[in-house]
Amino acid sequence: MDLPESVELTQLRAENAQLRAKIGGASMPIPALPWWKSGATITTLTAIVVASVPSPRLCRDGAEESRACLGGSETDRKHSHLLP
Repeated sequence: MDLPESVELTQLRAENAQLRAKIGGASMPIPALPWWKSGATITTLTAIVVASVPSPRLCRDGAEESRACLGGSETDRKHSHLLP
């Protein structure tokens, strides 16, 4: 066994170990974001809330339109002071 070849082999093994350590450190998985920081989750939740919770303004406008179509009733006139 030739001595310089043994030293070279030892150096290559050490370099190989260092490179494997670098690769292993670089390929660590990225930690997942919490659910409230995920853009897709926030978009989905916002769409669900908007679709399921009626806007007070829409409700008020709808009530006023239905009163206008029906010409209003005595009950509507009694409670008209409650509308903004």
